[in-house]
Amino acid sequence: VQDTTLDYDGNREEDDMDENDTEMEDIEHDKHGLRYECAFNELSSFHAVYSLPPDFMHDLLEGTVAEDLMTIIKILILKKYFHEGQYNNALKSFDYKSGDRPEEISVKNTKIKGKALSILCHLRHFGFIVEKLNSSSELLSESVLQLYSALDGIVNVMMAPKIQRFELATFSEHVIDYLDKRKVIFAEFPTIEQKPKPKHHFLSHYAESIEKYGPSLGFWTARFESKHRVSKNLTHSSKNFVNITKTLSERQQLRQCSVFYRGLYETEDITIKENVRHKFELVVGQCSTLESKIVEFMDAESLLMNEIRFKGQDYCNGDVIILGAMTADDLVVGLIQGIIYKNRSVYFVVHKYEAFRHEQLRFFTTLEFDDKLHLVQAESLKDYKPLAKHGSIKRFRFVTAHHVTIDV
Repeated sequence: VQDTTLDYDGNREEDDMDENDTEMEDIEHDKHGLRYECAFNELSSFHAVYSLPPDFMHDLLEGTVAEDLMTIIKILILKKYFHEGQYNNALKSFDYKSGDRPEEISVKNTKIKGKALSILCHLRHFGFIVEKLNSSSELLSESVLQLYSALDGIVNVMMAPKIQRFELATFSEHVIDYLDKRKVIFAEFPTIEQKPKPKHHFLSHYAESIEKYGPSLGFWTARFESKHRVSKNLTHSSKNFVNITKTLSERQQLRQCSVFYRGLYETEDITIKENVRHKFELVVGQCSTLESKIVEFMDAESLLMNEIRFKGQDYCNGDVIILGAMTADDLVVGLIQGIIYKNRSVYFVVHKYEAFRHEQLRFFTTLEFDDKLHLVQAESLKDYKPLAKHGSIKRFRFVTAHHVTIDV
């Protein structure tokens, strides 16, 4: 069927475009496809690699970590330190406290299953799982554990909300060291470890990206993907699939009106929750020994509580907080025993500990216990993130949420 058009007089005429014109148009159209150079490359101020920040949620967590952590587990199973069933049982029974729980593994797969944050949780607690199954000196000397240690160190830096410039040079060296270790493992186990992919090469550009754009948490896609949950919840609650796009747009507008009406952001730095007690309510002789010691820090207007929200972060009794960092592997931490609101400031009553990181398994272990209590102002914390304790008050273990910059 020949195309026809209307001329200026309103009469129909055949489209006399010849085949050569059609071919030229197709060629011009194809120049914008994947086989041709990107138009952005013609800009003098743009570079395809250095002008686009990487997304480490997909490239690192769902790519490099998912593949290489699976390789590490497979090699340890191959060497009979434990078997697949034992590992999955330990994985399911471990108390992660909070967060996305890791999914079970299968040696038939080439990658760890699950979303980015569940893979991150798996990586952080891998040392606990392995130590529970086998803590022999032979296992701790395995080269694959050195690969795990290097990988965990890279992820910790990528998750850090703050990093100093001089630490980036060390980070670049760690990335090179990791890629070298991976090359050695691949030569030894070519049928188990996957060949390096572009996502492994992207690691070498992370230090430069952080220097240009700041800490990676500022430009990863996790915050954007979290908005998917809003659309999914609206879809499930509406039960209307006739015109789902119209439904979502209307519900989203109503939701935004509600959010703005109540206040889009928290304006108060401190949110006091329930179960608050004044000093006069803590009668000496009727309160616990710990509470009687905490009373010494309080005045008539002070409040004692078990939990509080400070600058958007929830803290409660039993949380581990970081007070100082001599090195990345040597921390001073506190275990919260009580929370005091005094003179419009938040104070944590803590036991102090010095903690060292296990070289191969990457978790921290506290040293000697001192029953003396210390008062720490929330504003002076070395890191804002509270951590989960695994163990007793006298000796416990924990993993950090990210790299903590050292004291200088």
